[in-house]
Amino acid sequence: GRMVRYLLAEEAAALVWLANQATIEIHPWMSTVEHPAYPDYAVIDLDPAEGATWADVVEIARLVRVLLERLDLVGFPKLSGATGIHIYVPLAARYSFAQTSQFVGFLGRLLVKAYPEKATNERLVQCRNGRVYIDHLQNLPGKTIVAPYVPRPVAGAPVSVPVSWAELGEVTPEQFSVDQPQLILKRPKDHDAMYSLQQSLDAVLPLLNL
Repeated sequence: GRMVRYLLAEEAAALVWLANQATIEIHPWMSTVEHPAYPDYAVIDLDPAEGATWADVVEIARLVRVLLERLDLVGFPKLSGATGIHIYVPLAARYSFAQTSQFVGFLGRLLVKAYPEKATNERLVQCRNGRVYIDHLQNLPGKTIVAPYVPRPVAGAPVSVPVSWAELGEVTPEQFSVDQPQLILKRPKDHDAMYSLQQSLDAVLPLLNL
């Protein structure tokens, strides 16, 4: 197959170079060059279908938090910058992409079983019927999620902003845009704790039959 070269942005100068290249979105891998086959986090991607409301997305996100707490795990929510929410689950880098994807799929199945009128894991868009799609396939190798504090290339240039669980019900996607840099930069840095947190899936994996 053909060789694909990826940029490794390890310093501010590299990010400035990307900006000068008119880069709008940055979608990093979930693993690093030190261990590319083992992600540093799983992401629970909540994507509302047409007919689902922002309140529906927030409600499903809160149920995800409850599930994570039952499993002794911590999640960090982030507005997608579009219509959804991304919940990061930082992990020790010893689980494969297959395992992290199966883990998120397991959570999705539990949510669909508990709340079928609001949650779905139906891959076909036309079959989601106004529910919130829980996308576990974003955790497969080569898949990416837009990075925190990155603008989206849509009308209004909304920004994908980390939020706390406490404020999740009070914020909306259109609240943060690229023309409000000071508002975004002054936000609490709750997500900073994520980067040093190495959680274990050892107690969860037996439930997945892996």
